[in-house]
Amino acid sequence: FLTVLRILSAFTTDRIKFKTPLAEALFTSTHIQFQVGARRAEINSAWQTAKTVPEHSLCVKEGVELAAYQEVAAHLATEGNSFAFYMEQGTGKTPTAITAVNTWIANADKPFLRVLVVCPRNVIFNWITEFKSFGAHDVQIDSIRGGEVKRISKLAKVLKPSSTARAGIAVMNYDTVMAMEQLIGAIPWDVVIADECHYIKGPQSQRTKYFLNILRDKAKRSEEHTSEL
Repeated sequence: FLTVLRILSAFTTDRIKFKTPLAEALFTSTHIQFQVGARRAEINSAWQTAKTVPEHSLCVKEGVELAAYQEVAAHLATEGNSFAFYMEQGTGKTPTAITAVNTWIANADKPFLRVLVVCPRNVIFNWITEFKSFGAHDVQIDSIRGGEVKRISKLAKVLKPSSTARAGIAVMNYDTVMAMEQLIGAIPWDVVIADECHYIKGPQSQRTKYFLNILRDKAKRSEEHTSEL
């Protein structure tokens, strides 16, 4: 970040030349990440010091009213491509994350998004219920479980673009993702949500490396969703 800022402060953009397209992409990406971080820091500072909720254009389901801190968290998530909800248990992380997904769907430049929700086995159906309660768009959503053939069939069905649905949402547990790692890693996901992300906390584990090196880098948007410890 410091190198990029020093270059930008010393030269006008028309004087900056790049040796390769990759170097230009890295420079631009780093600058964008800094700008996103600066905006997020400003929003968080205003909330922490004065409980100020920023102006936003979040897509919230009609009839649903979020708490002020949920609005701030959802807005922070939509400011960039990745975000972690380190919120205490019972504070409504799931509706907050779903609001961010609603907003990404509403602002998408394509008619159908592919969303992967990875969570512990015992909350799979809770995610489906919560999407029905807080989702603002018509979506196709299903749990991906069962035998191999059944899992593949359900995944293909939920991710098949529809003339009415704005997104296909596949909900599965961590073990199922790893059992289908080649197929899951080949899908161009638009959003990946990792619920209870302490399941991928071991830096040397195959699961963690897969999520960080394959899924996170492949998805356009990613969220980590966990209780604060």
